[in-house]
Amino acid sequence: MDQYEGANQVFKLDFVSHSTNIMISISSQEDFLDFIQVFDPNVTILDAKVTWKAIQQKDSVLIERMSVLIDSDLKKYSSLRKLFHNFFSGLVEGEYFFILNHVDRITTDFTQLWRKLGKLNVEAINSTFDESLYDWGTTVLNYNIAFIGAERKSFGRFAESEIKTCRYCKGEEGEKNSFGEAVSFRERAHLISEALGNKKLVSLDECDYCNEYFSRTIEPSVVNYFSIFRSLHGISGKRGKKKLRGENFELDANEFHVKLPGDLRDYKGGHFSTPLDLIDTFVQTDVYKCLVKFLLALVPKKDLSVYKNTIQWLFENKPRSLPSVACLQCGNFYADYPRLIKYKRFNFDTSFPDLIGEFRYADIVMIFIVPFSDLDQRQFLEADEFNTFWDSFISFRKDMPWTFSDFSSITPFKMRINFTVNNIKIGKNAFVTKEEE
Repeated sequence: MDQYEGANQVFKLDFVSHSTNIMISISSQEDFLDFIQVFDPNVTILDAKVTWKAIQQKDSVLIERMSVLIDSDLKKYSSLRKLFHNFFSGLVEGEYFFILNHVDRITTDFTQLWRKLGKLNVEAINSTFDESLYDWGTTVLNYNIAFIGAERKSFGRFAESEIKTCRYCKGEEGEKNSFGEAVSFRERAHLISEALGNKKLVSLDECDYCNEYFSRTIEPSVVNYFSIFRSLHGISGKRGKKKLRGENFELDANEFHVKLPGDLRDYKGGHFSTPLDLIDTFVQTDVYKCLVKFLLALVPKKDLSVYKNTIQWLFENKPRSLPSVACLQCGNFYADYPRLIKYKRFNFDTSFPDLIGEFRYADIVMIFIVPFSDLDQRQFLEADEFNTFWDSFISFRKDMPWTFSDFSSITPFKMRINFTVNNIKIGKNAFVTKEEE
């Protein structure tokens, strides 16, 4: 059971499933009671305490009761309708979830809730339960974790009386920033590049100048870096799905055309291997910068001052030594839209980085340290410093085939893919043009 105590306040509830967490607000006690009774008709009220059943299951009866409430006053419950769609559409029939009084919860609190849901759902929806998935190592003891991307959300909202100030250049609306450019907030700034398929996350406190500057300087690198995965998996970007054209191939989710070197007779053995060269280039440091910029958009304004050197680095165009980026390609983490996970250290154990990001796109996972934080006493450039952090970071994933890459270079690169095909049969699973015949 869970309960709310008191009256004449804004009621906040946490909805927690095995895959999604959301928070909703209800502005009056009357509306709150109507709402919570949808989930627990036997809710009790005693001495200003409202008590309800915290563990719930999705079923047709619940969805019907919820629809009746929303339809009773579409204006009042319009925001709830959007939130419910984002939460309940991700649950299967019979799946368990929690409705809890909203409080600040640390990562260990959530892992306990997820573990309990995992056990309940074994019988309820015939899911598997692997205890090792909850072995998050020392990470759990050092970080609060936030998951971004599953729901539509805006970050950096201004209060009505607040002067609009850009979180990156620090310029105030109507004034000129340190680059001598006028500051305005007329354009829509996407938190993660729209070209990667982000339609849900926007930054309200990124000014038009910074939005244009980053989209022109560093964002092309991150878009080009992930372009092959976007086309291969058919992920829609800013202008829908996009065919990838290289110097000797074309690729989308349905077709793959490769221009083979040499003569047709060279492939009678049924095997060929050829490099595929992309046309567009990327700069490794700009990829790193872009990932860091995505993450900094999630940092509360009051905490941004400790990342002043990090933000300054975003505008630089000179080489800096950076911590390694951990990269993994694994279908188990597949996402058809960009996802971002923020790990924020909440203690003073400086053997761990202050702020870590995890970016997921298609079947690619990249884990990176936010550099130059005032709260870090180490740079995590040396192997012993980096390994101390990594060896205790989410234990159950340690045995996966991670690679560790240096993204410090400011030299433009072209991506090359080593492509190999076996069992090729001309006229059956491979064809040549009339000209080649």
